[in-house]
Amino acid sequence: QSLAINEKKNIWSYNIVLLDDNQEQLELLENAINGLKCKYRINVYPMSKATDVILKNEDILVDIFVLDVVRSISDIYRTCKADYFGYDLYKQLLIEKGDTLRQTRIYVYTKLPYEIVREEFGDAGIEYLSKVEYSVGHVADVIKQYLDTLFENSQNVNE
Repeated sequence: QSLAINEKKNIWSYNIVLLDDNQEQLELLENAINGLKCKYRINVYPMSKATDVILKNEDILVDIFVLDVVRSISDIYRTCKADYFGYDLYKQLLIEKGDTLRQTRIYVYTKLPYEIVREEFGDAGIEYLSKVEYSVGHVADVIKQYLDTLFENSQNVNE
């Protein structure tokens, strides 16, 4: 993982990139994650356009990527016709940032049914979370459980 440590302050830090074209949903998820009580620092990078993910996180080693998958025509026109969503974005990220992306846990948080997401992503190793079934608070808890595991494993290695 891209676990980083600030040597002077001995603070462990994780980077999370959020992508959702719905600004309200993006802010809710960002606030839920920022509200987590942890023994480590969480840096959240919210983005509303997929091209921002490709362009703006060049120097960020991403531990977790939460991706919303957009597929309705109205959503595509509301965002940008040239923007990447779903597996298109994942493929582009592999091309641009393949080495670091392989170390990243990817959650697809979407209203689309699991079958459609599975068909699109195949064996890409993504974790599916349904917006219909799970609140942003639940997603934040899932992320915290994963980060807690990483943190505990890193502490055990250092002992």
